[in-house]
Amino acid sequence: MGIRLSKEGSPSIDDIPDPSRDLELWMKDIQENVANIKTEQQNWAPLIPQLSIKPVEKEFNETYWDYFLSANETAVEEWKRRREDEIIASPIDPKRVTTFQEQCLEGWNQSSWLVKVFSDMSQVFEKQAETGTTYWATNELSPREAFIEKSDIHYVGLGSNEGATLGRDTTKRLLSLIDSSAQDAGTVNIDNIIEKTLELVTLMSADTSSLAIILVGDFDLHRKYLEKEGFSPRWLQTDPHFTFHEYLGDLDNVPVFFIHNRQSSYTTIIDLVRVGKLIKYFPTENNVFGMQIKVTEIDEPAANRIIESQPKFLEDSDGTIRTREVAVRDLLLKVGIFVGIKIELEIEAEDAIKKISVK
Repeated sequence: MGIRLSKEGSPSIDDIPDPSRDLELWMKDIQENVANIKTEQQNWAPLIPQLSIKPVEKEFNETYWDYFLSANETAVEEWKRRREDEIIASPIDPKRVTTFQEQCLEGWNQSSWLVKVFSDMSQVFEKQAETGTTYWATNELSPREAFIEKSDIHYVGLGSNEGATLGRDTTKRLLSLIDSSAQDAGTVNIDNIIEKTLELVTLMSADTSSLAIILVGDFDLHRKYLEKEGFSPRWLQTDPHFTFHEYLGDLDNVPVFFIHNRQSSYTTIIDLVRVGKLIKYFPTENNVFGMQIKVTEIDEPAANRIIESQPKFLEDSDGTIRTREVAVRDLLLKVGIFVGIKIELEIEAEDAIKKISVK
């Protein structure tokens, strides 16, 4: 029983147990075993001769075990330090960065459903961004260990989560812009929402293939459309045009999308061809699939700059103040990840968006 610290030669990161996983579990087992030995000495006497001597020496029963636990805790801290040294010294692996970028794109594609709707109507136009362009982005710190080749730890879904977060935020911003630009088409009782929707569909365009219906509300509104005779739910379609879960189905061949919201209830009808252009800007640097994706290493000067601009890094999660040395080392164990995109919706015809409020 106990944690072995010494190994021949210089250990690689693969040789060093993960302090946040293996070593913590081992240490917990050691602490539980020591507590058990102290309370059930007769059961452990065959393995530990000193316990068979009656009475058991108080010094052995207390001082020895305190020393034993302290030695193991020291071993845990030393393994942690060695592993951190290896993480800091190991170079960033380009293959892991590429995988992260590909996952970002995958997450973006899964959650940026409104951009996909505009794209299907050939209403997405590409432009080159200017230097210094501001992007909608996620910008945060991530474990450096996720990006080094030697690491035996894989952060599953890290890139997908960043891309999906950006996609949801972009969709939310675009919906807010559409909502603020919509013309008020009045307020109706929920029982009359389908009739009013179909009336506007007929008035807005002779070619309904350019239209889309966006529902915002609770599941009572959701149910009204699903129960409409002739409504074609996504899950009953042989080959649905859209696969993301926001796509509810088709009402008279017009795609219907649903966003759950308990505070508001309304239906927006948008003519995707007449409304305007969705412009996607390509970054001048770090351009990855039209997104700007950067993984930035943090050295000591950068860590100190971060601390100067954000003194919160001098605090532990519980608010305890820590030394600058500890704060710098913690930042050296991280990288900066930036995932951004620049998209603008140029509204050209506000009468191409109608909003029906539901009471």
